[in-house]
Amino acid sequence: MASPSPAIILGATALAFIASAIAFARGRDAAGGLLAFIGTLFYGNGIWLLARAVHLDGHYPDAALLWATGALLTAHLIKSRLIAIEAGIVAMAWVGLETGLFRRPAHVFLGLGAGLVWLAYRTRSAAVLTIAVVSIAAWIAATSVFVFSTTGLLPGAGLVFAAATIALIVSLLFARRIRNRSDAAAAAAGPSRRLRAIAAAISGVTLVALLAAVLAMHAWPLWTGQIVYLRVRPVDSRDLLRGDHVALSYPIEDVLLRVPGEPDAIPPDPAGPPVSLLPPMVDPIGDWWKVDEDQARGWRDREIYLQLQPLPANAPGVAEEHRPVTVSEQPVPGAVNLAGRVVFYTTFDHSFRLLFGLDAFSADGPTARLIDEAMQRDAPIYAEVAVTSSGRARIRALIVGGRRVE
Repeated sequence: MASPSPAIILGATALAFIASAIAFARGRDAAGGLLAFIGTLFYGNGIWLLARAVHLDGHYPDAALLWATGALLTAHLIKSRLIAIEAGIVAMAWVGLETGLFRRPAHVFLGLGAGLVWLAYRTRSAAVLTIAVVSIAAWIAATSVFVFSTTGLLPGAGLVFAAATIALIVSLLFARRIRNRSDAAAAAAGPSRRLRAIAAAISGVTLVALLAAVLAMHAWPLWTGQIVYLRVRPVDSRDLLRGDHVALSYPIEDVLLRVPGEPDAIPPDPAGPPVSLLPPMVDPIGDWWKVDEDQARGWRDREIYLQLQPLPANAPGVAEEHRPVTVSEQPVPGAVNLAGRVVFYTTFDHSFRLLFGLDAFSADGPTARLIDEAMQRDAPIYAEVAVTSSGRARIRALIVGGRRVE
């Protein structure tokens, strides 16, 4: 199924909030709140659809974080309980992805949790208070698991007790106010029609601007970058976590350093895979890589740069492919620098595992079948990649057995 164009995604979000502002201006608060809620759903799903439409890739839990942040901002502007609940649910999903799947701390949730608690106070909503307390407790529990799994400490019982204590304190602070505030008083204290209409319009402009910023920021390499061709090792024609995406890997994700005074790698077997499918051996620029094993373990997510040079490809549809020749901790002026995040660095064999943010490509059914067939017959597959001077890269297309797929 083809992805909607970015204009449709941005337009749908904008129209939902325009309709919401009109409804609020006419005094139809229920309709205005519902339309704003629909607008936040368009916004949240639009983040994923934009990524698919222009082959954006990256740390995809960030999409859930951006969704939760935009929804929470909208909930505050129009004082919407429904959107606040949505923001809390999405924020919990982000915490689960960030700490559980990627084993990273989710410190940003401190701001989201505080925003939810404050919104519960502003709206005098028991439902918002409940989702705030549950989400904070979930964050503390997830953080305790993360700390235990990464450090071996056992703070779980204490943190779970802290979560229960926070839930009790927050409930005692706000439950009485929430119970005693009548619907009539809440309505009297609420903003005027005009102010709610303006708040809905500001929300729409903000969320559409965020979507446009995501599109511009991630698509900038596609518009300005230098074109290179990288040999691809397809992993699967469908990425289960991201739907209709081809999961990709690259031989240059595994890099071996050529260390002076040490023998080079064993020459490739003529009967084995082609050189372009083997991990490259590169020359390090500088002494930044000379660290002990303990220091190397702290290098996860550190950014380093591969300097690429073209080589004859001898493949249909691709005249030359690009392979790394050197690696540095800063971009080299005048070179094609491909930025990669370190997954791990082992000092005993001076090898890196890197990620370039190029590990997924949007593909519909026919495209997935084409790639499956190419994999089965070992046809060469290349990624046409745009690389900026700062090292950021985005996939423009795949070259599958000589056929260009966008």
